[in-house]
Amino acid sequence: MRHLFRDVPARLKFLKSATTESNQITNLVSQYCLAFPGVKFTLSVDGRDILRTPGSGRLKDAIAEVYGLDVAQAMLEIKGVASESRMVPVVSGYTSPPSLSRATRGYISFFVNGRWVQSRPLAGAVERAYEGWLGVRRYPISVINIAISPQFVDVNVHPAKREVRFSQEPMVFNAVHGAIRRVLAERAPIPEFKPAAGFAPAPARQMPELPLVERKPGAAGPLMPGPSRPELPILRVLGQASLTYIIAEGPDGLYLIDQHAAHERVLFEKALAQRSRKAVDVQPLLEPLAVELSLKQEEALRTGGEMLAQFGFGIDPFGDRTYLVRAVPAMLAGKGIADAVKEAIDSLDDETAGANEDERIARSLACHGSVRAGQVLSQEEMGELIRQLERTTSPRTCPHGRPTMIHLSAGRLEREFGRA
Repeated sequence: MRHLFRDVPARLKFLKSATTESNQITNLVSQYCLAFPGVKFTLSVDGRDILRTPGSGRLKDAIAEVYGLDVAQAMLEIKGVASESRMVPVVSGYTSPPSLSRATRGYISFFVNGRWVQSRPLAGAVERAYEGWLGVRRYPISVINIAISPQFVDVNVHPAKREVRFSQEPMVFNAVHGAIRRVLAERAPIPEFKPAAGFAPAPARQMPELPLVERKPGAAGPLMPGPSRPELPILRVLGQASLTYIIAEGPDGLYLIDQHAAHERVLFEKALAQRSRKAVDVQPLLEPLAVELSLKQEEALRTGGEMLAQFGFGIDPFGDRTYLVRAVPAMLAGKGIADAVKEAIDSLDDETAGANEDERIARSLACHGSVRAGQVLSQEEMGELIRQLERTTSPRTCPHGRPTMIHLSAGRLEREFGRA
């Protein structure tokens, strides 16, 4: 196995800080724990063992140590089936059911002939396999082993050998895609309704069903200070379509407003503004909620917990890789607290998000705190949401960059109906 670790110094010498170095080492060791479940690994930080695999040879045991027991128990096994042709790769491992997903691609791991690699085509195969199963910007947890004849693999694409190229790329893509698609079709359980556990609002404070920012009489300023912003026309709410889109009439036609995207924009700017003012609305939990974190999440919490506290999270250690959530930002009241906490922690270490740390956390909070597609809104709630959207700095896009609305002009309507 010695050759597998030759590239470790090359990977680490470019790290810029002790925190980054620690996260990189933790991630690297975690990946090789998954690559070699028959080897006992121990990783210690500051004299404390943060990772210890049993070396049982069972991949599921390694997954339990790296990602947590609850994740390991939910994973679906991909049983590799050998072909008579040596060209056809054998795909095996584990992948998560649609009910278990993450907000980043960082939980998808590939091992080609025992070597941890990164590959955009392979990641694309996994994401394509989950089309129709997962929502936008949701990604599975996957540990994929690919056994293929070395003659079809070029490992010299990347200086640190982190990437590979396949001479028969479409064949490998189809093998990965097909293996995951089959296991989802055969074994993915029907999702069950599970009300949020561990959360109870304080008796003296009844949280509204739609947690919007209060609009005081005469208040006309944006949620966040800044330069001039694009203004919205005066809109009159007509109703709700498919329990997802608000139908509104403006001076020049109709507007369809995505209620989730619009509310995300409102809550995103609210979260950043509250943190900037150091006046975050916090909701204590009457009963602390115990959550089990993966090794990667625990490391991210250790280095970025102070930032989460600035947004209103109260999280304390409680045993081995278990933490007690005692308080959350008020905008998460009544939501899935455990998932919201884990994804906020994931956002601390999401290098692909393309935003600074505080914006990544605010974006995660907005996504979890906002109204969902399929949620019934009253006429008053729709009107209030539009008024608050008007006050944001970027009312036409959500924090992820998706449009909050589309416009169907009066001229277009006339042409479609043959009036023009």
